[in-house]
Order: sequence, then structure tokens, then C-alpha cells
Amino acid sequence: MSVSVIRSKRVVVGNEVRPAVIVLKEGKIQQILFPSSFTEDVGCEVLDVGESVVMPGIVDCHVHVNEPGRTSWEGFWTATRAAAAGGVTTIVDMPLNSIPPTTTLENFHEKLKEATGKCFVDTAFWGGVIPGNQLELRPMIQAGVAGFKCFLIHSGVDEFPHVTDCDLHTAMKQLQGTGSVLLFHAERDVHQTTEDTGDPSHYSTFLQSRPDVMEIEAIRMVTELCLQYRVRCHIVHLSSAKPLKLINDARQAGAPLTVETTHHYLSLCAENIPEGATQFKCCPPIRGFANQEQLWSALKAGQIDMVVSDHSPCTPDLKKLDSGDFTQAWGGISSLQFGLPLFWSSARERGFLLPDVVRLLSQNTAQLCSLGNRKGSLAPGFDADLVIWDPDRDFEIDEESIHHKNKRGGPAEGVTFLFSLALAAFTFLAIENMSPISIPPPKCLQKPMVIPHRHMFGPGPSNVPARILEAGAKPVIGHMHPEIFEIMNDIKSGIQYMFQTQNKMTLAVSGTGHTAMECAIFNAVEPGDSVLVAVNGIWGERAADMAERIGVNPIGARVNTIVAPPGGYLTNADIEKALSKHRPVLFFLTHGESSTGVLHPMDGIGELCHKYNCLFLVDSVASIGGAPLCMDQQGIDILYTGSQKVLNAPPGTAPISFSERACEKTFNRKTKPVSFFLDLSWLANYWGCDDKSSRVYHHTGPVTAFYTLRESLAVLAEEGLENSWIRHQNVAEYFHASLENMGLKLFVKEKHARLPTVTTIIAPHGYDWKEITGYIMKTHNLEISGGLGPSVGLVLRVGLMGCNSSKANVDMVLVALKDALKHCHKSKV
Repeated sequence: MSVSVIRSKRVVVGNEVRPAVIVLKEGKIQQILFPSSFTEDVGCEVLDVGESVVMPGIVDCHVHVNEPGRTSWEGFWTATRAAAAGGVTTIVDMPLNSIPPTTTLENFHEKLKEATGKCFVDTAFWGGVIPGNQLELRPMIQAGVAGFKCFLIHSGVDEFPHVTDCDLHTAMKQLQGTGSVLLFHAERDVHQTTEDTGDPSHYSTFLQSRPDVMEIEAIRMVTELCLQYRVRCHIVHLSSAKPLKLINDARQAGAPLTVETTHHYLSLCAENIPEGATQFKCCPPIRGFANQEQLWSALKAGQIDMVVSDHSPCTPDLKKLDSGDFTQAWGGISSLQFGLPLFWSSARERGFLLPDVVRLLSQNTAQLCSLGNRKGSLAPGFDADLVIWDPDRDFEIDEESIHHKNKRGGPAEGVTFLFSLALAAFTFLAIENMSPISIPPPKCLQKPMVIPHRHMFGPGPSNVPARILEAGAKPVIGHMHPEIFEIMNDIKSGIQYMFQTQNKMTLAVSGTGHTAMECAIFNAVEPGDSVLVAVNGIWGERAADMAERIGVNPIGARVNTIVAPPGGYLTNADIEKALSKHRPVLFFLTHGESSTGVLHPMDGIGELCHKYNCLFLVDSVASIGGAPLCMDQQGIDILYTGSQKVLNAPPGTAPISFSERACEKTFNRKTKPVSFFLDLSWLANYWGCDDKSSRVYHHTGPVTAFYTLRESLAVLAEEGLENSWIRHQNVAEYFHASLENMGLKLFVKEKHARLPTVTTIIAPHGYDWKEITGYIMKTHNLEISGGLGPSVGLVLRVGLMGCNSSKANVDMVLVALKDALKHCHKSKV
């Protein structure tokens, strides 16, 4: 069916139910109109559903799919088919009971692979917290898990062990600042005063083995952790009403805590469970009628945030239906397909309205798993995930209508509900009958993109912290919107702090450090000008190459170089001699040369340049934030860096600043700069550096890259520039001493000239550096690099920048190097 418009007399929009027309385009809701405002276009496919209710598809954030590993219990094909039949348009799969569980990045990728091509509805995934996997959490966040679940008691499967208090504190520290959420199966073992000697076929025997106090004590600990760390916490499948006071008190104290209950706790009660009816067993258990009414009251009062299925299927034999032994049966209920009718049949009798259904089954569940900006509501721009149903008709569940893999033995079988589902799980796409497309969609793009997590300890880019990645995932807005201009102003202030400059002409070029290098040269150099480039590694070579390329035509600049010895630097006397000889308008120098590991001394060079009426241009891509550099104090006229090293932002933005002297040279040119994109007069206006009242469109700025750059500058400001310098220096000294203790030699012999961010190690004699770096990547999932430019074949390069600069990471690199030297081939020649 190709539908582009849905019309109904009962559409749930916000907190009201009203007639409306929903216009759909390319899988999204384009408009929601009053019927009187809608004009039907020719060729428009309208679905008029009359009195049927149209509301957002249900987001069930508690589903056990069990694939891979236990596909005889359930699987993506059957689970999502059942979901679609029940009006559920998005499920979030729990990290167990699949084998392997979703507790590592590798296991997560395996689950994604298994799910590909098998899902009838959108599917997201929770990760798991188990003892010892705390270093997997942030990589899984970066890979896209919605959050994490842990157990405070045996999970029922050995491959997903429960956590200790120590494990929880470690995990909470990992999750701080990520915006992620930790879900708790909130039961704890408590000392039982009486032994369990009841008849195992009596439900009361099982119920007494899981008393309310198990939930109370677990939730008490959860509230304390939540208040201590201020990490989002969520209590899954609350069955007892007794801990509600603890939850409410913690929320009033500021705890970011949410709680769910399930359809079976709201629809079933202990008094009605027959002897031997093990299909009713779940953990925590279904409790008594009075408790059930307290859950409904709490739901009505907003003390419980959402209702989910906790769909936890198994094969019939595991339910022990023949013996009726509650103590041996698997604990879990299959209700994914029937959550909406289960809830509505009981909720309607208690005064709940259709907007309450949306809030509890769609909107709040979407928000929990960070999908609230695209699912759970009917609004323009949201996914066109709709459920169309008749809330006033009855139907009875029979085996043929059940889409779960294991159909027999469920507690809902044979029950009559007030509900009739007409259509579910719509994502509408308008498809033209005739198409000029002759080249099919690439098969490679029909598979999920899988990005491994690696320890990025090469010369760049560095690992990006979750906080900065999260900033980049914020909604895209226009590059000329006032909010973007405010962010750009924040970036300018951050760059001024990082560079230690008061220069008004401070901005970030849209591109990498190479772009900033060209921006500096293109704007500062004119035809006939002389340029002097200090070469102490590849970046000096690149600057000279760049100037020569644009120097033949049209600039016609004359380029001269002054070359430092490998691993060494130029003296001020060397520099003054060249300045006096060549009389350049621009002198280029790399402060932190990542190809050789040299930190070039800076003091006095700016004064020398100004003595000879020359602008001083400095590349600080590998050094800024990791080594002392003060633009104004050291007389630097043009300074630039990149976003991807110490700043730990993704590559793609390049901070740059021009002194008044540099601006005077640039804005009094006789010719236009050769690049429109890098013309400083245009960039100055876009960045609000020219005092003009309005900004004019120049190019479409990379707004999400601006978000991450701003956040990275905020991280640097929070630590403090001097603290960052000290940390990088201390870590570098620890690393250098450890390398020398291993018998390895450093390429830069003078300690004061060693770059704290990138260390160059003389390639060990007899080894192939490519084999070493390849072995470390394959065995330790850790990137270090060989040489670059003048250091190719001579060195190994290790970059520990920004968040990667820690002694723990040094130890990781040392272990990897020792292992590589032990296992890689060593020539005897």
C-alpha cells in the first residue's frame, strides 16, 4: 500500500483526541491538519479510517528477542512480526538471553548482524553491565546502544552474571557525563527467616520466595547510587508497590530516576493463578490484588512512568507445564503482541484516556531510550510510525492469531479483549509508479555500518569522548540561525582562551588543519612576496609545497626554506640569519612537529620576525592544549590548529587567529586571495569578526562539527589550560622513562624539545615497523603509527592527546609494545 495521507475522526495529537489529516512523506510526518484545511491533490492516496483511533506506534523498550543463541525461544523475525501485529512499531532488545549477551562491542556487532533483514519494526538495543566489562560501556555507547541493563540478583542465565556494589560504582563512573541510562533488575537476595518448604505446584510457594523486601532493598541501593552519581537510572518491571515511597523521595531529592511496570502486573493477580499454572511465573512475581490496585493508582498519579511487556519467552518444556513446578519453571511471560489490548481493557475501566495510553506506552518509553525526538508522538518531522485501531470492539486470542514463536502456554490465551487492531507498524513511503532509476541501490548500503572501537594512540585523530560525540548528535539547525551564531561566538571565546590571545579576528575554518594552513598562506601572501618556511618535519615540507603550488601562478610568491636536522630544531640565530637574507613577508614554523616528535622552542622568534617586518605563522595542530603556547605573549601573528588531536573532537574544523598586524597585511592586499572559500574578508563576516551589523551567507557551515568543537573547548576550559599542559607533560615524562627502561631509544634526544603529545621512538633494530604496528592493531586493537615524511622507516609514533593522555594508557601501550617485540620477527642481520 502506498499511502500519503491518513484521515480519521479520532487522532491522538498531544493531550487531545480530534479529527485530523496526517500528511506523510518519505517515512516522516510532514503535516497534521484540521480536515477543513486539507485539500486533496490529484494522485494523492488517502486512507480514511473513519472512527478508528490513529496514534503513535507503541515503543516497547523491554523485549527479550534471544537471538543469536536461543532462537528456539524467539528471534527477530517472529518477535518483530508479533510486535507489528500488536501495534508496536519499535522494540528495544534486552542484552540477555541471547548468546553471546550484548556486553561487549564485538557481541553488539554480532547481534546487529543477526538482526539485519529480519525485522518488521524498528529495533534498538540495550547493552549489559556485568562484572569486569566497564571498559566496554563507552565504546558501546558510541556504537549506538540505547543504554545498559544490570542484575542485582542471579539473572537466570550464567553468561549474564549479576553485579556487585563495586561493579556498580565502577560502571556509574564510566557512565557519568555520557547521558546514557542504567537499567536495574531491582531484586536483591535477602536473608529468609523461614525455609521454603511449600508445595512447588502452589503459586504461593513461589511468591513467598520473592518477597517485596527484595525489591525494596534493591531500590534503596539504586536510589542512593542515582543521587550519588547523578547518572540516569531506571527500574525495570516494578511488581511491588511498597518501594514507591523510596522512588518518590529520591526524585524529590533530584535523582534522575524513572520506573516502569508491566502489563502482566497490571492485568493478573496472585489470587487468580491456579495450581500448577507455571505459565504465570515471572520475576519479580505477580503479586496480590491489593498490590495491583496500588500500581494502578501510582500509574494514575504519575509515580510510575511507563508500561512495557517484558516479553520473555522460552520453549514450552522450560515452563514445566507437565509437572507444574513453579520452583523449576522458567520465569517469563510472552505478551509483546498483546500489550495494547491488555492495557486498554483494564485502563479504560479506571478512567485512563487515549492520551494516557500514548504517554505511558509510546512517549515516555521513547524518551527512556533516547528516541523521544523522533518517535512516540504525532508531530511534523517525527517518524511516520502509526497504529490504527478500534478501541470499542472485542476480540479473543487464539493460537492462530499469535505470532510469537512459541504460541502455547501463554497466560493470555483464550482471553477476550476490548480491542480491534486495524493496521499497525506503518512507515509510509510514497513510491512512484514509473521511475527513471536504472541503477539499483548498492547492496553494501543495505547493511548496517559497523565501526570498530579502537584505542587511537597514533598521531591523530584521537578518541572522541562520549560527551563530545553526544554534542554532535544534537539536532541540525540552520547555519545562519541565531542559535548557531551564539555557538560560534562561544567557539571564538574558547579559541581565544586556548590560544591565549585577544585577537578579534579569531574563528574556525570549515576543514582540517591543511585548510587552515592554506587560509593563512592564501590571505597573507601576494604576488612577488617572499615566504620563508622552517622545515623540521613534514608540516614544514607541506607548507613549502603549498606555497610553491600557488606560487607559480597566480601568486608568484618566492619560497625559501631553512631546514632543521632530523629530530632537532632551529636556533634563533639560524632563523635571524635566514630572515635577514630572504626578507620574507611571512615566516612559517611548526610548533609541535608530529612527524618527528619535536617541540620547537618559541621564545624570541616573534620579536625577530617583527624586527624584519615579517609575519610569524605557527602550526600548533599537534601541540595546542598539550604544551605551553601563548599567541600574544610570544608575538605570533597567525596561529592555527586542528580539532582532532588534544581537543578530541572529530576532524573537520580548524581554529585560526590573526593578529592586527596580520589583518592589516591581509585587508590591504592589491589582489584578491586566490580562494573564495578561504577569503578572510568573507570568513570574518560569517564569524562576526568585522563589526558589521549582519552576517552574509558565505558557505554552509558544518553545524554539527561546530557543536563538537564548542564542547571540546568547554572540556578544555573546565580542566584549565595550565592543568592540561602539566598533565600532558607528566604523562609524557612517565612514558619516556618507561620506554628507556625497556631499552628503547627516543628519536628526539634533547628532553626539552620532546613533544608531550606525540612521542617518536627509534624503530627497534632488526624489526619491521609495519609488522609491529600491524601486530599491535590486530592483537591489542590499538593504533600506533610508523614515521611520516622525513621520519618514514625510522620511528614508531605514539600519540597520547587530550583524554588519551593518561598513565593508564601509557601502561596499555607499553604492554602492547612488549608483546609485539616478543612475537614479531627480529632479523639477525
